[in-house]
Amino acid sequence: RAVRCQVKIITMDMFSPYYDLAKQLFPCAKIVLDRFHIIQHLSRAMSRFRVQIMNQFERKSHEYKAIKRYWKLIQQDSRKLSDKRFYRPTFRIH
Repeated sequence: RAVRCQVKIITMDMFSPYYDLAKQLFPCAKIVLDRFHIIQHLSRAMSRFRVQIMNQFERKSHEYKAIKRYWKLIQQDSRKLSDKRFYRPTFRIH
């Protein structure tokens, strides 16, 4: 127990049984969730939100098709986006 109390930081995924066990076995340690699982969780939440927005439009509408087609663009880091112009038929009404 004394050795376990010397552990300062534990990195793990977001699986709740792991968290509960780590808290029980290493009460003095800070728990840090790994970056991959945090990004995965946020990505899934954004995807669910995107689908909620899409469902407000008719499936044949330009808005629905644009959100469906460019979902990867929506998730891009804004610093990695280019301001280079390009033509897409979906955006022709704008």
